[in-house]
Amino acid sequence: MAQVVITRDDDGSGDWLAEGDIGESAYFANASTLAELEALIQQAGELLGADPEVVVLPETTVDTVTA
Repeated sequence: MAQVVITRDDDGSGDWLAEGDIGESAYFANASTLAELEALIQQAGELLGADPEVVVLPETTVDTVTA
């Protein structure tokens, strides 16, 4: 399976993060723009001979968590 999930970094930097699997390999990356990150994922897929499904999660904001 080849699936990579993209989210925004929650550290306030505004960076984008990617995490998942491309073929038999785990994949992690970050970039300052979504387009840059998508290009990195495409390059990795080409190198590994896979066409990963890319899922971009919507941005969410969590102010407080209560139990």
